[in-house]
Amino acid sequence: MSVLAVWFKDAGHASLVAAVISIASLVLAAIALVKSSRAQNRALAIEETREADRKRRAQKAQLVARIAKDEGGSYWLEIANQGEAEARGVQFTLDGKGPDAHEGLEKRSDEREWRIGPHGTARFLLILTMMERPPYDVVVTWDDDSEEPGEFRTTLTF
Repeated sequence: MSVLAVWFKDAGHASLVAAVISIASLVLAAIALVKSSRAQNRALAIEETREADRKRRAQKAQLVARIAKDEGGSYWLEIANQGEAEARGVQFTLDGKGPDAHEGLEKRSDEREWRIGPHGTARFLLILTMMERPPYDVVVTWDDDSEEPGEFRTTLTF
């Protein structure tokens, strides 16, 4: 008989080995439980961050400006809301001048501040002459439900 078989014939030795195996199993189970709990907490934190970002995006307007040409050949300054919330108090300047002071914009008698709904667009006719042509530096500002003032700046060209 092998030495190992003789050693295990003794009931005390067999009980000791069984106890060691049981304790090792408990330790491994505890380690697995701790790791699983940490992974679950990380997954929960990621999900909470995603939900907070989704809520923030739902309250945020995202305005952009561009020059567009219609079928009739007219050029327009388009301010589009690519966000999920309404933009209120929308104001803009071209080359540092408001819409009523800029020579390249059709004068409008309506409000000086506009609202642009989610995925909506406001259009302003551009009057282009040899002297009045892009590029234009445009600044668009607005308020929305996020309580953070919005601003978009760019240089517009054809």
